[in-house]
Amino acid sequence: MSTSAPDPAPSSNPPGPRPGTGIGPGAPTGNRNAASHGLTARLPLCEAEAERLHRTVESWTAQHLPTTEPEADLIRSAAIEAVRYRRCVEAEERALRPRAREALLGWEEKRRHAIRRKAQDLRDDLEGVLDELTSSAFGIDWLLRHWRALLGLLSTGRGWRGDDLVQALRLLGRPPRRPERPDLDARLLWDLAAVCCPATVDAAAPPGVTGPAEAAGRLRDLVADRIARLEALRPVAWEAVEGPMAEAVEAAAMVDTSPEGLLRQRYRREALRDRDRSLALILRLRVERSKIDERAWRLAEKGQSLRTPVGGGWWRETDAWPAPPGCIPRPPAPDPAPAPDVEAEAEVNADPVPPPGPTPPPGDRPAPPDPRNNPRNAAPADPTDRPKSNPDMPVADRPLPADRDDPRRTPGRTDRRTGAHRDAPGGPPTPPDPPGRVVSGQPGRRLPLAARFVNGSDRPPRPLPRPRCARARSPTGPPDPGGGDRPPVVARPPGDRTR
Repeated sequence: MSTSAPDPAPSSNPPGPRPGTGIGPGAPTGNRNAASHGLTARLPLCEAEAERLHRTVESWTAQHLPTTEPEADLIRSAAIEAVRYRRCVEAEERALRPRAREALLGWEEKRRHAIRRKAQDLRDDLEGVLDELTSSAFGIDWLLRHWRALLGLLSTGRGWRGDDLVQALRLLGRPPRRPERPDLDARLLWDLAAVCCPATVDAAAPPGVTGPAEAAGRLRDLVADRIARLEALRPVAWEAVEGPMAEAVEAAAMVDTSPEGLLRQRYRREALRDRDRSLALILRLRVERSKIDERAWRLAEKGQSLRTPVGGGWWRETDAWPAPPGCIPRPPAPDPAPAPDVEAEAEVNADPVPPPGPTPPPGDRPAPPDPRNNPRNAAPADPTDRPKSNPDMPVADRPLPADRDDPRRTPGRTDRRTGAHRDAPGGPPTPPDPPGRVVSGQPGRRLPLAARFVNGSDRPPRPLPRPRCARARSPTGPPDPGGGDRPPVVARPPGDRTR
């Protein structure tokens, strides 16, 4: 008996791209955000954006005039980011415009309410309240509304009454009584209202416009002129007071601190940054190209040519053959002339060596040279003949005092110099003294000339003294030569502390 697995339930999300998302084999590639709200899409989302992108590219190309392909690509990239920036701005405005409108309407309503409360004090402080009303756009609106109501009463034929005349005088900033003659506007208004509407000054008179039509026309013209003055004054008051306040309220409402609002602001900043970066790269390329052109012009003016890098730290002239260095064989350099062999020439020019002859007998050998005949071993001159020290003489030229260790002094005559071997017929000849100086205490030893400056003096370094421990090296041996007649040191057994 075989059992088959049940068929899976149909999924609510069929495989493949969802319709209407713009993602599929034939649609441009993009991410989910670009397909959902379009704020990150770098491709036109509609025909209007495509037309806007085309116009932007043409305008910026005509303005910047790209000369290379990278500059043209950067201009197109900057235009794409500019279109995306406008798209983000429009999306933010669509989201915040209703909110800003509501905030502005609420502010206007609060402002009108404040003006109405201020107008209630008009009967107590006519001049002060009227100045505040005329300095505000909403106050002027309140005055216009009441003047238009009075004009409507005259136009409909109802006419004014006593309360209407008092209201008109208060709107002019006058008290509710007959004005004096110097006050022309208020006195003219009083006289025209009393002529065309007798009920304003006489309660027993019939209501309505019962006076001459000419007086009623002049009264309407007077009220209309007052309305025209206030209408001309309102834009000035708005720009001075309410305009900045309304802009501040609208700007505050356009700041959205919600997560959606912060995301829109981030997309807008990124688009603006990418646009400015592309434009900055265009300017940088132009600056670098101008530097290269200027350098080429200067080199051409001097008769030189530009150097082109060929890789590996090598370069070549721009108009040279484009082969890398080392491919063209260089001509071999001529061999340098051999240096003359000084020793060989000396041997050739030297006197010929005579052939060796028979060895003479010992008695026929020449006597060795006398060392006293050597100027280096000559006896020192008389000390009295030495130049005297002059205090004005420079220190470097003054004579040095005599020193027994001075190597320039001739050592005393010894048997080595005057011994029998000098007079012996078969003795070895005394070799000539080598160049240098005689070591003090060792007549047969001489130091090279370079040793004269050892330790900064002309004398050789003195030998180090022998250590004292060497005298007790052998208790039973002979006494140390340096110790004289001192008895030898006897070794004591360990642990013996006696002195």
